[in-house]
Amino acid sequence: KYRKEAESVYFSLEKFFKEKLGAEMYWILEAIELAHQLEYEEFIGRKEKTLLCSECPGWICYAEKTLTDQVVRLLSRVKSPQQVLGRVVKERLPKSLVLSVMPCYDKKLEAVRPAENGFIEVDTVLATHEILELPSINSED
Repeated sequence: KYRKEAESVYFSLEKFFKEKLGAEMYWILEAIELAHQLEYEEFIGRKEKTLLCSECPGWICYAEKTLTDQVVRLLSRVKSPQQVLGRVVKERLPKSLVLSVMPCYDKKLEAVRPAENGFIEVDTVLATHEILELPSINSED
């Protein structure tokens, strides 16, 4: 329907967030690398040499509710890159609000899941198709 290239979408989003909302955009690639490094460190520090890692909050929720404690204890405690980036931004810029744009509705559930000490890592998540509903995101100006 819209047929925009990824780079064009990125620059449209950056322009919208900066000009309309006064917000900065951060790319999640660095958070992915950081999350993988933390998972590696968690794995190295374990007696049990099995570590189940997933960035899918739907699968994590399913595992916690349906699998045995023997399996659940093998789940990594490292948060997804979305949550890692949210925490890093909020630790560096404490008064900031973090909005994440993700392709899956389960990321909304992940954002409201309680963190230690009640820390809110991500304030709002928009699914990618919801971006198209934002005013002036599809305009050329």
